This record gives sequence, structure tokens and C-alpha cells, in this order.
Amino acid sequence: MMTFWFYAGVALLTIVVMEFVAWFAHKYVMHGLLWNWHEDHHKPHYEKHGFLKK
Repeated sequence: MMTFWFYAGVALLTIVVMEFVAWFAHKYVMHGLLWNWHEDHHKPHYEKHGFLKK
């Protein structure tokens, strides 16, 4: 039973750490060093004939 809790704890810790890494990368890397590459992600898209639109 101890093995289950160990693996569950490792999985939970991994999820928490990866969420922090994703938040940190988006906030400080994408909005900092790579803003020129990432900027279009924040602009509205006005496409009349998109892939899923009729």
C-alpha cells in the first residue's frame, strides 16, 4: 500500500511542477524573450472562411 501512495504522490508532484513550468514559460519566456514570435496568439483573428466556419 505504501508503494501506491508513493507513486500517487510522485504523479501529483509532477502535475504541480509541470503546471508551474507552463505558467512560468508562458508569462516570462513567451511574453518576454519570445514576444515577437508569440504576439499573434493574443491578437483577434478576423477570418471570414475559417476551417471550421461556413
